[in-house]
Amino acid sequence: MERMPHWLKGAVESIAEFSNETTAHGVKFFFQGKKLSRVAFVIAWFAAIVYTFFTCSRGIIDFRSRPTGTKFEVITEDYVNVTFPTITLCNINKLQKNYLESIEDLEPLYTILGQLSNPEFTDTQDNSDTAAFDAEWAPYNGSKVMEMTIEEVYGNGGPPNGSVARCYIGDQECDKVPALEESGVYSREVSFHGNCFKINPNGLYKANKAGSLGAMTLVLNSQSAQYGPIDMSEPSEGFKISFHDYLSTGSIANTGFIISPGFMYTIQLSNKLVKMLPAPYGREDCVEYDKEPNYRTTRCYDACIFEYLEQKCGCRPFSRSDAESSMRLCVVRDLFQCVQRTYLFITRNHKFSKLYCAHCLNECTHETYDHAVSPAVLSNKFAEEIGLLYANTSAEAAEAAQQESGCEEASKWTKKICEKTLSRLTKKITITKVLETVLMVKVVFPVIERQTVNQIISYGLSNLLGDIGGVMGLFLGASVFTVLEFVDFIVRAIFANLPNLSKKPKSQSKEELEKE
Repeated sequence: MERMPHWLKGAVESIAEFSNETTAHGVKFFFQGKKLSRVAFVIAWFAAIVYTFFTCSRGIIDFRSRPTGTKFEVITEDYVNVTFPTITLCNINKLQKNYLESIEDLEPLYTILGQLSNPEFTDTQDNSDTAAFDAEWAPYNGSKVMEMTIEEVYGNGGPPNGSVARCYIGDQECDKVPALEESGVYSREVSFHGNCFKINPNGLYKANKAGSLGAMTLVLNSQSAQYGPIDMSEPSEGFKISFHDYLSTGSIANTGFIISPGFMYTIQLSNKLVKMLPAPYGREDCVEYDKEPNYRTTRCYDACIFEYLEQKCGCRPFSRSDAESSMRLCVVRDLFQCVQRTYLFITRNHKFSKLYCAHCLNECTHETYDHAVSPAVLSNKFAEEIGLLYANTSAEAAEAAQQESGCEEASKWTKKICEKTLSRLTKKITITKVLETVLMVKVVFPVIERQTVNQIISYGLSNLLGDIGGVMGLFLGASVFTVLEFVDFIVRAIFANLPNLSKKPKSQSKEELEKE
């Protein structure tokens, strides 16, 4: 029988002695009781170690993958004032009919341009895909309208200022409110969506009353009689509307929704401030508000799109107040040759932002306005009242009623009857015309408060230590001091046995072996 080495025997004795002193549970039973009991304790203890190691490893992996370890908490705070959003309104009809008819060749060209919105053009940058389109506009290449800038056409041909017929806050006209009196109720901005309105353009107005008392009421005229050729991408009438903070651009294409004539829309807003964590905690890096308070992702995207258009087409579509450029403004010819199809390619390519605008990071802190829309049909009484404000509408209604009644040829005996019939028809036609073109929007804060949404770390260092300590305590009865005990024991055992390990074992005589 081979004899156990002296150093190994000493190590076993040291471990047995340590098992009686350590704070770890179960270790002392490795050396106490029957053999079967000792084996069972060894297996159970090492199984607990394996599970503890697995759980701790998984916790460390979760801790290191912080981008997915986040959650949101919502804090509702009461405020005396809430920043009223900037409202962007864009008429779906970009060019008025009378403007199209006043400029030679503009109406047929605008009709041809609308063909690019057809979904059959899957790639508007592919010349073979749009060959038929190019063949249609080519005969107009020498027209004078081709030399007009796109900004001039959309700026002059867009809806008139009278499209915003009325604006009230509570029972007070908007231009009498001090904040809006100073900055103006609205401004105009020319874009691919036409000549749009921006109400509360500088964000100076603050809402300080909840409900109807502090509501902003807008009466809008969609100028439906001035609608030109139908754009199949927007086969409806009315406006597109969006709500945003004044430094952002109104992303009409992505967040805007359509409001149509003949309805009153009650739009309830809630103000929300979202605070995201910068990298490495978030899904991606973001721009911190403290470092760049005027940075907005939407403006960055707009600038990126303009730069791409400038590179592809050699001109800039519109002037921009927040960006200087020495490049010439695009003319209508550029719109047909390059600008329109390139812009449609950008809007239809969902990978464009990742490929060309990767530098446009999200804001770590950004303000949003959630909305709930409740539409209702406008009453005839309201339509009759509004009709009185528009002399042209009343005149058109009177003329139409005259023709319909046949009173022009009435005798003196039937004149009184005709007058009553004419009055009734005029009223009816006036109401019809108003409901075909006018709509009302009521923007209201149900409560004056702001919700703050904070992104926080859901699995941090304290969570990791808690999981590790919990599993070690439950399965091993161990703590940090237990780990230190094991480390101390191992280090002392190594240094204590180093001299024995370096010595060569002495050879024993046959008599000594037999004696043992």
